[in-house]
Amino acid sequence: IDFHSIFFSIIGKSMATAADVPEDVTAEFSVRLYHQLQITGGEENIIFSPLSVALALGMVELGARGASLEEIRQAVGYNEEFSLLSNLTQALSTDEEQYVVRLANSLFLQTGVHFNEDFLQLMKKYFKAEVETVDFIKLSSK
Repeated sequence: IDFHSIFFSIIGKSMATAADVPEDVTAEFSVRLYHQLQITGGEENIIFSPLSVALALGMVELGARGASLEEIRQAVGYNEEFSLLSNLTQALSTDEEQYVVRLANSLFLQTGVHFNEDFLQLMKKYFKAEVETVDFIKLSSK
């Protein structure tokens, strides 16, 4: 599985350059993730989206600090800001290209828990994520 090759074939080399996507990091993350899923899944078939996983980790990274932030960056394999994933999201969603990938991001937060307003605004800005509050405690008791 080479996500980066698929990425290039979908959006074209010039768009990928504009998104400034590091080829080896993206491919390496995809392969490492595949191998980990293969280990835990045994003989089961595996279907996953490295992009979706990377975007979810990027969203978490946006609110992470300290050791958590370092662990996320180590897992994905880069030390740059989340803007890399934001650029990739925007590049994939640009209507100017022949192929467009529509991404839908949402952030579901526990009702009654306070989250930093700057974090919520950055989620909307960089990941175009809808922010919803949900009572997970009440839902889990059903």
